[in-house]
Amino acid sequence: MKRTLIILATLVVLLLAYPLLSQQLGTHALLRLMPHTFADLAMADMTGRDAMAITDGYITYCTDCAVPAHPGDKCAVGGSGAEAHRIRGAWVCY
Repeated sequence: MKRTLIILATLVVLLLAYPLLSQQLGTHALLRLMPHTFADLAMADMTGRDAMAITDGYITYCTDCAVPAHPGDKCAVGGSGAEAHRIRGAWVCY
């Protein structure tokens, strides 16, 4: 019981600290906790917004991306969600 409370308290502290940490880390954080849509990923690429921050190795969850038939294919809209990775300048989903 005590261990469960400690774990729960740790999670609460991390969730409360996330906004402060994300301000400090910006989009340079290795893993983003907030999900994105396919349009968010495409818009960031088209506008060049945060171009320096969207580097290879960026990982997020795409809420409306389709899970590809072959893991590692380019992300496409039309699914119930997939993990999106920025690899060699492109978004690939798993």
